[in-house]
Amino acid sequence: GPPPPDPKEIESQETPKPQLHEMPLAVTGRSFMVRGRIRLALSQGGSAINDFNRALEIAPDDVSVLMLRAVAFWDQSRWDDAFADLVAVGDLTPNDVEYLLLRGAFLKERAEFLAAQDNLELAIDLLHRQPGAPDAARLVSLAQAHFWLSEYESTLSYLEEEATKQSPATWEVTLLRADARWRLGKFEEALADAERVVKVNARSALAWTIKGNAHDGLGQHDEAIE
Repeated sequence: GPPPPDPKEIESQETPKPQLHEMPLAVTGRSFMVRGRIRLALSQGGSAINDFNRALEIAPDDVSVLMLRAVAFWDQSRWDDAFADLVAVGDLTPNDVEYLLLRGAFLKERAEFLAAQDNLELAIDLLHRQPGAPDAARLVSLAQAHFWLSEYESTLSYLEEEATKQSPATWEVTLLRADARWRLGKFEEALADAERVVKVNARSALAWTIKGNAHDGLGQHDEAIE
């Protein structure tokens, strides 16, 4: 028979990398979700939706991807598609806090204020019922819920609690604080926060809007125009 293969020759051969279609389903689904999130953050909503669609082909009941795709549809003003994804999430996890917050914000945007209030108040109640001292993530969720209820003082109070301040602030949290401060007429603080955001995410249209409005509120009209 043929001679046995040389062990050194076997060791020297490079192990082929698995192709995408050969990788475990959970890995590929997560890969599409992660890339979609990055594209969504870069305001590439259409490409993000394509990634989320591919992730959902692998895991149709993935609540995280459904909510991300709802946000992407919302960003594209595809209201019916966004709401359909929210309905699907509600069927799977009706008392999920992130779902209730997103649905509440969506309904407020669509001027369905009473329904939005019901969702947001339920989210607040569930957050307060969670055991243990509230951590930064829970405080930020409470701040977000109160913001969408137009309760901006409450928003700031949660963002200024010690547990929140000790946690590394993301630009999204800084933007939320800037928005609440601007709406309360705290223009200098809002301007400082907005400038922090645009340094790390120059694509944030809301940060630029708050920055301009804060300049305007301070009487700095030339800077507001810029």
